[in-house]
Amino acid sequence: MGAKRPIRIVVLGAPKVGKTAITVRYLTHRFIGEYSSRADVVYKHTANIGGEKTELEILDTCKSSIERREGDGYLVVFSVTEPSSLAAAAGILAGLPQARPVLLLANKIDLEHARTVTLRSALELSVIAGCSYLEVSASSSAMDRGGIPLAFAAVASKAKPVSPLRAAIRALAALLSYRKVYHYRRTSEMKWK
Repeated sequence: MGAKRPIRIVVLGAPKVGKTAITVRYLTHRFIGEYSSRADVVYKHTANIGGEKTELEILDTCKSSIERREGDGYLVVFSVTEPSSLAAAAGILAGLPQARPVLLLANKIDLEHARTVTLRSALELSVIAGCSYLEVSASSSAMDRGGIPLAFAAVASKAKPVSPLRAAIRALAALLSYRKVYHYRRTSEMKWK
């Protein structure tokens, strides 16, 4: 078997919501407050997803790259201190492919005193978009409580390609299960007639 293709996770959002801070926190477990992104950056990372070593390719988009990028899964980031970033996230979510895993990620929850985006409005958007929702703080590991690694793992595990052998085993198991249920129904019908 050849090497598996890495899972590509694209991090999208309005400018200054913390896309790079979240990505760097995930990769290095550190927070660096100031970034000046003028171009998209691709990071390579090996993670343990579902008990298996998995190669990730994380595309951190710059402020001028809000439009959709091709990926296997998406993190759409907004800031709880900036309502316009939630509106931008809504626009991004509307343009993403339906078949790919997406997580709406609220950042800057450590700034509760400056919060202007309500939990309710964020949850409503996630329900409308049909995606998962999580709140994190890239600047405070105490506030994050593991949410950033969880966000990347959640998207990667849903985007993870199934090996052809595993897919064949699942298909066979489904077929056998169906035949067993069908046979049971047929024999049950015969007894009652």
